[in-house]
Amino acid sequence: MNYMFARLNVYDLLRRIFIEEPSVPLLQYLKTIDMDYLVPHEELNVSSGIEYLANSLNYLKGITISTTSQAYQDLHWDYTQLFIGPHELPASPWESSYKHDRLLFTQTTMDVAKFYSENGFYLPESEHEAADHIGFELDFMYHLARNVDFDTSLLSFKNIHNVKNQVNFLENHLLSFLDELMRKIQNSAQTDFYINMSRFTKEFINHDYKEIKKILLSTNNKK
Repeated sequence: MNYMFARLNVYDLLRRIFIEEPSVPLLQYLKTIDMDYLVPHEELNVSSGIEYLANSLNYLKGITISTTSQAYQDLHWDYTQLFIGPHELPASPWESSYKHDRLLFTQTTMDVAKFYSENGFYLPESEHEAADHIGFELDFMYHLARNVDFDTSLLSFKNIHNVKNQVNFLENHLLSFLDELMRKIQNSAQTDFYINMSRFTKEFINHDYKEIKKILLSTNNKK
């Protein structure tokens, strides 16, 4: 249960990093963040990933962040050129870009949206972005992680069902394109912030999948 709680902060961070262009309040918050609070080493043993995250946050500590600063403009442009355009995207943020259809709002997008709705997660009606955007998928993982019932045992039906859904979503969706997307970010990002954040994201989510799968197997064995 300690691990399940510790990972909440990480998914909260990752969804904010990838869901939209960086904002001044978010970057200013990241400049002051306590690494031990965000990623408690005794609970989240991803040693190389921790180093990447520290490098990413240290990059922010060395720059001035305001809407007029060059460093902020560089980060904003880096996100834009990676995930929005106007040119061909070097790191398409949609799962469907890495599947057989390679088109948005087709079967892959619908499958992800269905998984969301079955677990009580809905995008705003005003949202026109495809449901299989990496930012939304990370937001969904945060939603599932937050809905673990920390007042009961992991052996409770609700928690076993929740963890099973997290494993299934990682296997069938997020992990199916994560490594390739993060590799493209590393190859195309122009700032150390996004290069190191992509490295950390890959390390953490692959580690997290192994950990919660072990938890699921353990709970199944104890039933």
